[in-house]
Amino acid sequence: MDASLTDATTVAALEKKPLLVYLACSLHENYDHYNKLLAAPHVVETFQENYVCWGCDLTELNVPVEELPALLIMYKKSESDPLTYFGTVYYQDKMTAQSLLDQIAGIVSIGIAHITQADMERQFQEDSRRIVEEQQREYEEAVEADRRMLAQASETPQFFGPFDETAETVPEAAPKNASTESFEEKRAKAEKAERMEVIRAGIPAEPRGGEMLRIRVVYPDGTKLQRNFLPSDKVALLLNLVELDMFDHQMDIDAFELYVAIPKLCLNDGNRDSTFEELQLKGSCVFRIRAL
Repeated sequence: MDASLTDATTVAALEKKPLLVYLACSLHENYDHYNKLLAAPHVVETFQENYVCWGCDLTELNVPVEELPALLIMYKKSESDPLTYFGTVYYQDKMTAQSLLDQIAGIVSIGIAHITQADMERQFQEDSRRIVEEQQREYEEAVEADRRMLAQASETPQFFGPFDETAETVPEAAPKNASTESFEEKRAKAEKAERMEVIRAGIPAEPRGGEMLRIRVVYPDGTKLQRNFLPSDKVALLLNLVELDMFDHQMDIDAFELYVAIPKLCLNDGNRDSTFEELQLKGSCVFRIRAL
């Protein structure tokens, strides 16, 4: 591997950014046009902000001209992790700078989602094993505590004093408070269930054609919610769908926000009235949920 490419790979891992490798051949008829696309101001700005870039000219090497120019997209999560190939963007007729950026963003979004999903599954397995070990340890401690208590009770004489009204009346306060708390909890659950039904009744039908945005939400336990949206739909619709889905599946998350690493974006009550078009969301997006 060329030293400069090695350096670029290291920088990409340290900055946690995708690596774009541009392979060019000056013999290709669209060589100049592709270079102009890459040199467009908003393309350069996007590359500098979100990616680490490296390129080389393969004109003198025995590489099929029709395969070039090409932009390889890779990702290295850390210096110790392997370099992962996400995909390649080849030149296409009538390609624009924006369509180039959209293709790159789509490939990166899917690639990051796959890596994130694998990490979440691995973390879920580790958490499950840890929980099982903790439960087993707590069970063994409880059994040992019960054994000691029974042994102590069998050795200690029991004495009962005369009837005491205080002893009979004071404990009655605890069931009363417990009953009050139970009533408040039931009322809160009933109010939430009623609000969820109002939300459910207001959810529009999922679009099936035309210009659409495909959004996937990954929950902490690895399960997913996936749906099509119109560019004119508001963030509130997605937040309501997620809240309703968590309610239906009894997920214990009251306050949350949705976030995506690339491009950096959070969806919450602060922008719930914004449309996806206003937030410049296109194609496919994968969001993760974060409890607040």
